[in-house]
Amino acid sequence: MMRELPAPPRADEFGELISKRVEEVREAGGTRETVSVELNGQPLHVEVIDLPLSRLYYNPSTHRIRAQRSHDPERDAALDKDPWSGESQDYLHFLLQASPSEPGSEGQGLRHPQGQPQGVRPERSRTGDPARRARQRQHQGRRAARAR
Repeated sequence: MMRELPAPPRADEFGELISKRVEEVREAGGTRETVSVELNGQPLHVEVIDLPLSRLYYNPSTHRIRAQRSHDPERDAALDKDPWSGESQDYLHFLLQASPSEPGSEGQGLRHPQGQPQGVRPERSRTGDPARRARQRQHQGRRAARAR
């Protein structure tokens, strides 16, 4: 069951900033940058605006997060108590980096008891890891050879 969450801190202020940026883009004229997303099975074209990401919050009510958050009961309880706290937002960040099918498996971005990430090198994204790309190419080559 989904519960109603309070608005995140400074939600009104951030909403005003979004409205201002959208208006600026519309008034600028010329070609506007858009992106297409699917919403309820229908394509939706939305305008791209610049916003400071440091002021955004993860939404604890998304389906993926709700499916994974009980992995750590202690952090889940803190998330229920205050979904906008730094600790709760760190847990949501962790869950979004972990494998959706196995949030507790090794090497999927889990935090070590001392707080250090396991299997994640912060200076590179998972797709930016040259060794991982090489393994993927090798695996794809094996699949292609079997198909012949």
